[in-house]
Amino acid sequence: MVLQYALGYSLMFARGMNDRARSALARADELAERLANLDYQLRSLAGLASICHRLQDFHGAVALGRRAEEVFETSSDPIALSVADWILGVSHQLLGEYAEASAYAQRTYARTAAPAVQRAHIARLGRDGFISAGSTLALIRWVQGLADQAAHTAQKVLVDAEAGDHPISLCLALAWCGCIIPLRLGELQIAETAIARLKDQARRRSLSAYYANGLCFEGQLAFKRGDSATAEQLLRAGLKYLQQTQSETLYTVFLTGLERSTITGVGNGRCAPKEGPEVLCSACRRINDKFPAGIVPFHGGFAPQQVNEIVHLARHQEEAEKSEHPLNRIISVDEEAEGIVIYTPDIHLPRRIGEAAKRAFHGTLQEHFDKGGYFVRIDWRA
Repeated sequence: MVLQYALGYSLMFARGMNDRARSALARADELAERLANLDYQLRSLAGLASICHRLQDFHGAVALGRRAEEVFETSSDPIALSVADWILGVSHQLLGEYAEASAYAQRTYARTAAPAVQRAHIARLGRDGFISAGSTLALIRWVQGLADQAAHTAQKVLVDAEAGDHPISLCLALAWCGCIIPLRLGELQIAETAIARLKDQARRRSLSAYYANGLCFEGQLAFKRGDSATAEQLLRAGLKYLQQTQSETLYTVFLTGLERSTITGVGNGRCAPKEGPEVLCSACRRINDKFPAGIVPFHGGFAPQQVNEIVHLARHQEEAEKSEHPLNRIISVDEEAEGIVIYTPDIHLPRRIGEAAKRAFHGTLQEHFDKGGYFVRIDWRA
């Protein structure tokens, strides 16, 4: 259990969010639950949630946070409670569910204010929950239109992170509070300083994912200053490194920045650049590799009109989903032996299609979610 946990975290920070790291942490979680070791179960759940965040599986991270809540619902341990709150606060923020995110982040921020709790977070999770929660609150305040409060919170988080002198927590603060917030507020000089600091810290500490994010932030900065050629070069390099480290929390954001000036065809199995090397989004990579992340089988024999109704419903849900998450789409709709089967490159659209089918056609749904891998199957039966 301890070795699997240590292996998972070592791989996660040194080589990115790869399948080996996820498998090791899933095994550690399984062993901890079997041995009733709540400490290592919490550590493992937090690590798995981090991997979900990096792979844009934000609903999966929420599910892990709910498990952590259930495990520790009767606990009075501020460390355990703050870890569960941290998972849910970050996950809801990445989903754009800001009311829920704010409530959890504020609780985490309060529960991790004590230095002893901060040290425990670093020991168990590899990062300071106080810094992470403060970063979440800064981003939420910006989204709410509270620019001055966002800037003030971001600056406080950066000061606290510098004082704490913990490399990963500092990189986290520099990325979210030193780069994202100033770039959105138009404070380009502040962003430039933070980007240089982030790249330097990441390079010296061999934190490849943070270095890749630094390159992409530098590309965004160049674009805001009107230097499209440099922006394209930096974004391409950063996106390549993000693919290699499987760190995709901001991948779509950076890809969208590249798309503004260089991408003409995102989402049809090929992201076609005007010139230069091809950059594939996570969805297109799965489409090209014929490796779906979601399957929705509609079991039974269907008349042509019924097939049309199912396809129309699925396409309608696809359009609604794409308005918020452009890379979530249908790969194909096939008529197979078991019925109609819909394939997607993500795990969120299948749930949406399944729930819509149940509302429209009734029947029953059965969900199989592979927590050790990025895959979901939603079976509909009449």
